[in-house]
Formats: sequence, C-alpha cells, structure tokens
Amino acid sequence: MNVKYEALVRGFAIFFANMFTVRWAIKSDLKHDEIYVIFIILAAIATSHYVYKK
Repeated sequence: MNVKYEALVRGFAIFFANMFTVRWAIKSDLKHDEIYVIFIILAAIATSHYVYKK
C-alpha cells in the first residue's frame, strides 16, 4: 500500500475514533466547530508522526 494512502486511511480512522470515543465533549460547553478542530489537529499530528516515522 502506498505510504500516503495508508497515512490518509489512518488519519480518517483516528479522526472517527476520536469522534466516537470523546462523546462527552459534545455534552460539555464546547461548540461543535471547536470539537471538530481538535479532532482534525489530533488526527493530523498522529498521521504526520506515522509518515515521518517511516
């Protein structure tokens, strides 16, 4: 599998895992836009770390 394609798949997997495991954030005072920004940042950090590790 191509490294960039695999990194993209892992990024989406991490994004959706964060979205479903941190359900309490939706019930807290954070707005939905802020939650999605946090998820995107976490997924980007993990994806870039994986790409640079290879």
